[in-house]
Amino acid sequence: MKQLGIGVLVLALVVTTVVDSTGSSPVAAQDEAEATISVLMTEVAELQTQVAELTTPTARSTAVADESTPSSEGLGESRYLGGDGEALIPGGAESELSVVLVGRYDGNSLPLVVRNNTDQEVADVSVSAVARGADNALLATGGDHEFKPNNLVPGDVTMGFIYFDGAELPPGVTFEFDVSASEPSDGSFSRRDFVVDEAALVGDRVVGVLSNPHSEDLRGPFNVYLLCLGDDGSVLGFHQDYTDKEAASPGETVPFQVTMYGEVSCPHFIVAASGYNL
Repeated sequence: MKQLGIGVLVLALVVTTVVDSTGSSPVAAQDEAEATISVLMTEVAELQTQVAELTTPTARSTAVADESTPSSEGLGESRYLGGDGEALIPGGAESELSVVLVGRYDGNSLPLVVRNNTDQEVADVSVSAVARGADNALLATGGDHEFKPNNLVPGDVTMGFIYFDGAELPPGVTFEFDVSASEPSDGSFSRRDFVVDEAALVGDRVVGVLSNPHSEDLRGPFNVYLLCLGDDGSVLGFHQDYTDKEAASPGETVPFQVTMYGEVSCPHFIVAASGYNL
């Protein structure tokens, strides 16, 4: 704002000088003054823009869909996600497997959502990350600890987290992601996703029922992921827990409960779980 005040002061001084010092032609003086005013008004407008940019906060830890990012509206619902939060997840870049939503770093882990916008079904999504400071200096690197659901048809999303092993990351940190995946496997010792038949928020926990939609027995332990979302689609928290049952035959159901510890808010959520066809 100090720069803006100087610009206005200079404008007033120059106009006065031009009008007072021009004695030969009042019309020419007026034209010259108007041209000078026009130039200075442009400079003032530029200064106003710079001031607005300096005073506008920037969210660095949350990926937000912009006008160039396809909306999630119209995308089909995932086969293996439960909850009411999927419609809040950004659409992501066309023809790419990419990170579309990032949560807050809690001192150890960074929640992520990845969407498959390729034209192929993929599995075993893997993400590695680099954390950089405001000066672009390298601060830490990390990798994921498994994403759920495991198998993604085009348009599907999966959630997980990057583990930075307790690295201290200052305000203004930015993250770079390298996302990859494999072709789906029909072999043994592969991860298989549960269908979420029911899922409901009850107090400080999400409770529900999973079922095995595959023609194979699934073995655990069965880990359940829960991602909480705000009304604006921002990530409010990531939680996980294990089911009591550790085996599920084809069609068999598995109850689950994921408790959210501490002061948490979870107006919307997505939940997913998987096992192994051992």
